[in-house]
Amino acid sequence: MAGQISGIILSGGQNSRMKTNKAFLKIDNQYIIENTISELKKFCSEIIIVTNEPELYNNLGVKVITDIIPRRGPLSGIHAGLLAAGNFHSFVVACDMPFINGELARYMVEHATDCDVLVPQVGDYLQPLFAVYSKNSIMSTHRKNWLGHNGGIADRSVWKKRRKRVE
Repeated sequence: MAGQISGIILSGGQNSRMKTNKAFLKIDNQYIIENTISELKKFCSEIIIVTNEPELYNNLGVKVITDIIPRRGPLSGIHAGLLAAGNFHSFVVACDMPFINGELARYMVEHATDCDVLVPQVGDYLQPLFAVYSKNSIMSTHRKNWLGHNGGIADRSVWKKRRKRVE
């Protein structure tokens, strides 16, 4: 499936704790967002950034969109990204992950062909901002956004459909 997947970078946070946009922090002379784009380009045919500040990202050479349903957090960004994506499957990642593992991402993509959402779990915690989503999950994200779902992005009720465990 590599090459037939969209990469969605969520960059819509409020920056309330750090008071600065984490996507533009530099590590080894490169912005985190640039490193993320570079890693995703290795296996994604398109890259989409979902943000509330599109003017900050227009010079990065990728598609930039905003939330369709504003102020609903990362779930709204996933929803907007999936609707904009040109591929059936998308790899979703947060903008503030400086050391994303492209090999793990590719492994997940290869195992996501027969499920709607492939979300890694570390201990008891789901990692929905480093996950593969199919267009089949659009209705779940849309419904939760409009209903004002406050359970958080890692609430398992959001992802009740076809899931699978990958070791």
